[in-house]
Amino acid sequence: MLCQLLNKKNVSLTVVFLLTISFLPYSMQNGEMTTNSIAAYSGDRSDAFGHSQPNLAALTPHDSILITNNSQFGDQGWPGQGVEENPYLIESLLIHVTHSDVAINISKTDVYFEVRHCVFTSNSTETTDIKLQNVSHCKIWNTTFLDSRYGIRTESCEQIVVHQNLFLNQSGESIRFQRTNSSFISSNNCTECKYGIVASYSISNTFENNYFSHHPSGKNNGISIHYCNSSIVRDNELQGFYNPLYIAHCNDIQIAGNNCTSSTLGLDGYDISNCDIIENTFNGNRTSAEGILLDYAISNTISGNNCTLNEFGIYLCEECSHNLISSNTCNNNTYGIYLEKAFRNDNNEISLNTCEFNEIGVYLDQSARNIVQDNLLRFNNDTGISAWYVNDTAITRNHIVGGLIDSQIGIYTMGLNNDLTFNTIKTCHLGLFLDDSLASCSIHGNIVRNTTYCVLAFIASDTPVTWNIFQYYEFAFIESGGYTVEYNYWSEYDGVDANTDGYGDTPYPVGNIEDPYPLVYLPILPVWDIEPSDQNVEFGNDFEYTLNVLSTPGIAPITSWEINNTGLFSITAGVISSTTDLALGDIPLEVRAINIYDHYLVGTFTLTVQDTTDPILSTPADIAYQEGATGNWINWSATDLLPSSYQITVNGSLLQAGVWNESDEVIRVSVDGLATGEYTYELTVFDGGGNSASDIVVVTVEALPPSDDGTLLIALAVAGVGVVVLVIVVYLGKKSPKEP
Repeated sequence: MLCQLLNKKNVSLTVVFLLTISFLPYSMQNGEMTTNSIAAYSGDRSDAFGHSQPNLAALTPHDSILITNNSQFGDQGWPGQGVEENPYLIESLLIHVTHSDVAINISKTDVYFEVRHCVFTSNSTETTDIKLQNVSHCKIWNTTFLDSRYGIRTESCEQIVVHQNLFLNQSGESIRFQRTNSSFISSNNCTECKYGIVASYSISNTFENNYFSHHPSGKNNGISIHYCNSSIVRDNELQGFYNPLYIAHCNDIQIAGNNCTSSTLGLDGYDISNCDIIENTFNGNRTSAEGILLDYAISNTISGNNCTLNEFGIYLCEECSHNLISSNTCNNNTYGIYLEKAFRNDNNEISLNTCEFNEIGVYLDQSARNIVQDNLLRFNNDTGISAWYVNDTAITRNHIVGGLIDSQIGIYTMGLNNDLTFNTIKTCHLGLFLDDSLASCSIHGNIVRNTTYCVLAFIASDTPVTWNIFQYYEFAFIESGGYTVEYNYWSEYDGVDANTDGYGDTPYPVGNIEDPYPLVYLPILPVWDIEPSDQNVEFGNDFEYTLNVLSTPGIAPITSWEINNTGLFSITAGVISSTTDLALGDIPLEVRAINIYDHYLVGTFTLTVQDTTDPILSTPADIAYQEGATGNWINWSATDLLPSSYQITVNGSLLQAGVWNESDEVIRVSVDGLATGEYTYELTVFDGGGNSASDIVVVTVEALPPSDDGTLLIALAVAGVGVVVLVIVVYLGKKSPKEP
């Protein structure tokens, strides 16, 4: 029997019968041990994760161990120092317990210790293998637990690590945590155990990457967490349990990436809040009642889960509020997503889910103030969305495709103050079924196509049916009482629009009522031919930009355009033009294309006015004169639309800087009074766009020829007194800003 158990989930087992009962020196009930535990286990083996389990031949038989304080580790001769780097070691032991005995019982310690490479066996369903009380800093790993009631029990403990252990045929809990915090339970294999992990009154624990398969008798749970907060349950494999995941009276629990199959329930969440239930798989194999069941659940996120082959994919039972049920896949169930008949199931959002091949995709039963939006509901055999006595609920932007039988309904609803808006319903026998007791509801903007009955509506009060599209149908029927039916598109309407206002000149009969303003165009805005994109324009230039929408026959035509900045721009027939000079910088723009029914398409983009043009600078000729000559000037002409500043250097040293603030300007500098030599004058001008231009003029001052009358000596004396440099900026007429 145990050989079969050990080989479950691809467990590698090499049976080497090295031991006999006479090898074991400790006492045994009735003089024998359970042969399914010892004989079948003997030999080298690995568990389902590939972790090597202890070889019985290498173990030392040992009596039960009792430790009640730190010093007893040393007193009993366990190796180590009790620190994190060198913990006490209890290892490679074979311990057999009977009746209600405990194999290792440790309490009131805070030193570091490990239990590893051990095997615990039992001939009683009342034994405990490891019991920890008021203990911290314990690690239990690579150890095997056989045939006991409790594998590991902890109470009032901290920082317990349970890693890579094997639990076989536990009649109780493989791991039981009570008031145990900040602990880590990972990569354990619990095969044919009645309960995998039971944790209560504990915080900040992580349970991950464990494997659990159920005990063959009775109701059983894989992971049960009660009154626990701030913990993680992720990436566990649970097979065949009555309830693989049971979370009750908990806050802030992350339940992620778990795989639950062949169970009666998948996840049962009772009295939970602020929990994340994300990316789990609940495959019922047609044996499960619910994939996810929530009861008294508040402000939880249920997202990315896969719930298939259950009675209910996701089931909100009673007093569930402010939950987000988003992006889940609920296929091949009886009900994809179900809200129970309780008006306290309110303020939940059901969005972006995919529900296919169920009987009913989303079922709201006597609930209120919920949102059902943006869901994909296809091929559900009975109804896409059923809202039975539902109040104050928004059902919007859902995409519904009919099922495989003739009686399929797109949306069924009855109740008060509900909005059915902008849903798309295709290939259903009955698109919209508006039943009795419908009051103060809005049926607006829906698209119903390829149906037998596009709409079937009975007695209501104060319920408008407006701006819907009913296309490719055989029948439409609405009772006369309580409905306002107007401004809908009916593909069967064959009237005319002589005044071209977009509305038929004669009413359209719908059962016992008429639509007085049937639409002659589909009230659907076309899409952009090319989506408006960010644009650039050079400073000083005019801006023009043409927008286009796809014009499709039968779609309501665009009749006008609007732009948000009429001080700088105009728009006509989709062409945007600037009406004045544009300053440098970014201009956010929004445009609207408005159709004949005053519905509009919005486009946004940013126009950047930039200056990428360098200033224009003249290039005066180099100058040469004899020392002492006067009247020598450099005249630069500078032109730009955004003049800003200039600087002049002589031989690389700054001579002068100033404001250049005219669009067409002459900058002059006198070069008189220089001593003999060569001088490099460089002018650089800068504009407001960060552009610049430079020019260099070389001034050569030649020495006077020798003179007999002492003229040269006089000139040198004058030069020695000092040099006066004169810079003159001459302002000329401005250049027009529009001139390039």
